[in-house]
Amino acid sequence: MANPPPSPLKSFLCGGAAACIAEVATLPIDTAKVRLQLLQRSIQGAAAAGDISHVQLNMISMLRKIATEEGLPALYKGMVPALHRQIVFASLRIGLYKEISNFFKRPGEDVISLSRKILSGLVSGALGITVACPTDLVKVRMQSDRARPGQAPRYPGVLSAYAAIVREEGVRGLWTGLGPAVLRNSVINATELATYETTKEFLMSPSVGLNDGFVTQVLAGANAGLFATLIGNPVDVIKTRVMADSKERATSGSPPQYKGAIDCVIKTFQKEGFMAFYQGVTPQFFRLTGWSVVMFVSFEQLKRIF
Repeated sequence: MANPPPSPLKSFLCGGAAACIAEVATLPIDTAKVRLQLLQRSIQGAAAAGDISHVQLNMISMLRKIATEEGLPALYKGMVPALHRQIVFASLRIGLYKEISNFFKRPGEDVISLSRKILSGLVSGALGITVACPTDLVKVRMQSDRARPGQAPRYPGVLSAYAAIVREEGVRGLWTGLGPAVLRNSVINATELATYETTKEFLMSPSVGLNDGFVTQVLAGANAGLFATLIGNPVDVIKTRVMADSKERATSGSPPQYKGAIDCVIKTFQKEGFMAFYQGVTPQFFRLTGWSVVMFVSFEQLKRIF
């Protein structure tokens, strides 16, 4: 039997708290994912210089490389802005999702259609990341900021990162990559929430007969993570590259490699092929699937506790 729906305030608070728990549990995988998504752009230059030590890296070897060369704390680079992001973004996307779904619900209707679930997820995800984009940008910048031996990191702290971006790129620079960020997060949010809700409804239907318990939540969360990975990885690659590209431009003073999200899609496809859009898909799968399971189980339990 399904639990009664939580109040809007409870959805906002429990959603943000559950997302922070999931973020702490899976951030090292996300850091490896970001590095792998940025790796392809440096392969040609490294190979030309005779350095192929980092060309054939997978998730495990990337995690090991980061821990060995930069220390274990480097796996948690961007933790503070990541938590900032979840407090703002997850609270909004999860809290708004149910309210928008209720808006689309017809009189006397208990369950809305899949298309309206997807629309609700797209709208809540777009609104949430528009507000939270500066925190997302700082997280990506700090994760991709690889300090070399004897060299201090470009962003020693969260506040210095915000200050450096505003000083070098202006206040508008905090919303660098907003277009691909909105696309990525609205798509993943819609896929994740609609899949989770639909999977739970199926598992709790008379034909399956599970209750709204731990097993149901884990299975629905894992399925949501799988679909979010398959659909969201290409836009995640574009978002990461556009955000990181503006950091490199600010550092070197050189012109940007990409004029925008569309230009990034075209150049990535022309230079690296279709599979470049699925670079980092393995850590993305473990990250999103693990994240979804932890988040949804935590969310359901927090709703019951509070």
